[in-house]
Amino acid sequence: MSDHIIVTNKTENSISRFSNDFTTEEEYDTSLAPRCIAIDSQGNIWVGNTGNVGSKTGDANNAGEDKVTLHPVGDYGNITKYDARSNVYGICVDGNDNVWATNNNDNTVSMFDASNSYERTIFYTVYANPYGIAVDSNNNIWIANNGSNNVTKLDASNLYYATRYSVGEKPRGIAVDSDNNIWVANHGGGSGNYYVSKLDASSNYSETQYNVGSPPTGICVDNNNNIWCVLEVTDEIAMLDASDSYTQTNYNTIVLGDPFSICVDSNNNIWCGYLNATYVSMFDSNNSYNRIDYETIEETTGIAARYLL
Repeated sequence: MSDHIIVTNKTENSISRFSNDFTTEEEYDTSLAPRCIAIDSQGNIWVGNTGNVGSKTGDANNAGEDKVTLHPVGDYGNITKYDARSNVYGICVDGNDNVWATNNNDNTVSMFDASNSYERTIFYTVYANPYGIAVDSNNNIWIANNGSNNVTKLDASNLYYATRYSVGEKPRGIAVDSDNNIWVANHGGGSGNYYVSKLDASSNYSETQYNVGSPPTGICVDNNNNIWCVLEVTDEIAMLDASDSYTQTNYNTIVLGDPFSICVDSNNNIWCGYLNATYVSMFDSNNSYNRIDYETIEETTGIAARYLL
């Protein structure tokens, strides 16, 4: 069975679920301005929404509709909306199926409690402008704080006590590899000095920086622990090869497409969505990461891959 590809259609206020070969598509309405996607262990789709900014169908009465939206498995159109605080830029699901979302303008993250049918929400204060969010194998939550040049660890074994670690400038995307190392895409910099940070779990999360040459945004880890990041300005994605001291190889995306979101499927193919192109691109792991482009409804700020019923 091949994974489905799920994308956000930000100004259509919907998500689309495609078959892996893009021969079929299903579209489902969601809350206003969907931005990011996560999938829980049951196959439910969770969408982070940022209100009606840029929305074609947005109603002024719904301005600031900052929501996390549940699309339940088997009936993805029967949505339930949960209140977030402000501009959900990142979303993830922990090992207990709790849903975590960053509130970018509120300096908090929200935890929607699975043990209370998601009706209870707990807010945790982090640092400035939380952006990306990820979970490690110990259920700790990691947040990239775009406005304070650091990441926050919320310790699952200690009532989600917050610890701060410095990284590069303007961190956006964040991901965790199979060794629980934390990888951060730092979008700020200059003069060709733009870095991905590795926080080493084996040495108290000491930082090593890798210069990728252009501002990185989205980031993910493939099944071989290689690091992939989006280079929006140069219309490329970059692979840092885990088997070769993270040597970098770049692959071209759609020219002037502004690549933004990235994920990996179960076959180790890399998928990329765009801010300025109505396509997603698949980089084929069985064919030297040759790029195949598939047309979508519109631009995609969020993308995920998983087999869904």
